[in-house]
Amino acid sequence: MDQLKAKDIQVLSRAVKVVKPAVKLTALWRYLNTEYGIGFVDKNNLNLSHTDYQHIRELVQNEMNLDLFEPLPKGSRIDIARATGDEKLNAEAPGRHHILLNSPSGQLAINAQIIPLIIAASYRLDWRELDEKLFPKSIIVVENLQAFDFIQKTVLPESLQASVVVYRGHNISSKAVIDFLQATPENTQIVAFCDYDPKGFEIALTTPKVSHILLPELEYAFNGANGTRSRFDQQHAAITHFSNKPLPAHLQPYWDELMDQKLCVSQELILTSSKKLVLLGL
Repeated sequence: MDQLKAKDIQVLSRAVKVVKPAVKLTALWRYLNTEYGIGFVDKNNLNLSHTDYQHIRELVQNEMNLDLFEPLPKGSRIDIARATGDEKLNAEAPGRHHILLNSPSGQLAINAQIIPLIIAASYRLDWRELDEKLFPKSIIVVENLQAFDFIQKTVLPESLQASVVVYRGHNISSKAVIDFLQATPENTQIVAFCDYDPKGFEIALTTPKVSHILLPELEYAFNGANGTRSRFDQQHAAITHFSNKPLPAHLQPYWDELMDQKLCVSQELILTSSKKLVLLGL
């Protein structure tokens, strides 16, 4: 039984309640038949009696401390381990709700605490542990990890110095960030800081609840961006967001200039060139 995974337990939990006379002979049912003599193989099916189902329930109860007639345990891996002794019965990845936080000032304010952060350091936590009454009033979502790490060296508007900075991440971490943003109060200022290129625009405009975007001053934006034409062409061909949703009028000059220059301005270039960033509403 130690080979069973969370999804297998869910299948068995449904099966012992429905009590079908036959099930499709999947890897799970073949394992139960081979290892425990449960059921009778009939071509591609496994025939099961009421006694077989009772046997399955007793096996799981004795070996895994789970009653298949009861709701399966929920919570973190620690909670699952406490209930069953096997933390891996939780199908959710351990870092599913964790996000990385930083601060432009080096003084991260969360849950009425001030956490000092040196440059290139950050703070990782499960966002659900944040006090919902003390959610930050301003959040900057950063696309690239390098820009996130060195946010203290970025030339931001003074009004954003007290903001909480969150790394957008990828895969599991980006899902956690999306959940975090969705949970913020409606009056929260959520600022997207991405590359100034087609993909960066798309990320900014599709991130949940974003109210503002950070872009380099247009006059100096493309200084040092030579050699990025091929990247621009690849991104421009791949984006889909702008085909069905127009840009706000005050952002149109930035898009038009991007289309004219046909270059990409990365966050790393913005950082290394000390380009001043402008806060624009969406």
